[in-house]
Amino acid sequence: MTQHLYIVNPDNFRGHVENTMPYVDINTKHGKELLQSTFVHYTDETFAKYNERKGGGLIALDWDSFSSQYYEPYIEGLQKAWCEVDKEHYWDMLECLPPCNWHDLDSRWNVFHISEAYTDRLHSHLVKDRVNDKYYEALRSCYITDEELIKQLNSI
Repeated sequence: MTQHLYIVNPDNFRGHVENTMPYVDINTKHGKELLQSTFVHYTDETFAKYNERKGGGLIALDWDSFSSQYYEPYIEGLQKAWCEVDKEHYWDMLECLPPCNWHDLDSRWNVFHISEAYTDRLHSHLVKDRVNDKYYEALRSCYITDEELIKQLNSI
């Protein structure tokens, strides 16, 4: 597997990398120096020149660091509290695209998610509360378990 470094702007991270570059072990003194002279993918610029052209402040990270420090917190931050929606919105979403994983969680909750991702693994999930005749929506991972959904929904 080819390793890369992922170039991000830590002060203005919006869920994507600015670019990538060949892997350099940036944990060594030589690696930190080499980083500045390594060419960025899809450009004819070194990291130092690319960073300068982009206004400075860019950093290069390996995948694990990028994912844990920037990407996963970003994905987590997109998942806000469940929001009540009206019945019409629920049915519009149910009928606009084929629903995914449409099923009953239990006798109270019915759930599905939109097949088109908002980003990465996050999809709009919609639920119907049969007890209170209410409807809710939130961005959640398409891999969320029924148990976790029930736990979240029962705390609304």
